[in-house]
Amino acid sequence: MVQYLNLANNQDLGQLHIYKNIVLANLEEETRILDKIEKYNIPFFTLASGSTVLDRWCQKYYENHNFFYATSKKNVDTSRYFAVYNDYIIQCNYPEELNANIDRVYRSAKDFESFDVTTLIKLLMQKTELKVTVLKNPVIAEQLRESILSHFKKNTAK
Repeated sequence: MVQYLNLANNQDLGQLHIYKNIVLANLEEETRILDKIEKYNIPFFTLASGSTVLDRWCQKYYENHNFFYATSKKNVDTSRYFAVYNDYIIQCNYPEELNANIDRVYRSAKDFESFDVTTLIKLLMQKTELKVTVLKNPVIAEQLRESILSHFKKNTAK
């Protein structure tokens, strides 16, 4: 994915992370992407829906890259993932059963030692159909970006 990011124009990259963080299973690729974002000094915001032990680990991971991370208190559909980049909105819908199984892995980890990484990786490696929608719409992109940024207004002065 990193080869598709043209980040040299230094736009905010907002990631409405309504889906559970899967950085743990894609650490190498995620680090490559974040390194490129960091290289161009692009503000990067992640809004996650969970507050499990693993979600908090992911928060540390992003914050260690000097990115912004917040958790939404809203009860949201975790089977959907949104990302906003410039005028583009990327939405990915995960199958309900896969999403429920991933949620179960996250909820069952009481500490990092009890995290069932093998099950998570097996779940993520399953061949499944994902509905991915890429929409170019500056109005909707701006609305989503503002929605994301509203969760960071008091602590974006890093």
